[in-house]
Amino acid sequence: MDTDDGTRVPNELLASDLPQLAVRDGSVRTPKLVRAVAAPKSSVPWRGDGTVLVTGATGVLGGLVARHLVVEHGVRRLLLVS
Repeated sequence: MDTDDGTRVPNELLASDLPQLAVRDGSVRTPKLVRAVAAPKSSVPWRGDGTVLVTGATGVLGGLVARHLVVEHGVRRLLLVS
């Protein structure tokens, strides 16, 4: 239970089976996961003629991103930094 400065918490909230609660300005908040909505595809074509900066490139995920940029988008100049 996370509360504002000295907020009184009702007993029914303390007896709740929810694992996490927060009280902010008198409102009870609980964390919930929701499915993300995919962003619409851009109508602007990818131009692979510049240099692409990939941070964290020495890790596995960075390497996969770099490979994807080269294979799928035709990027020829990558700046890989860790």
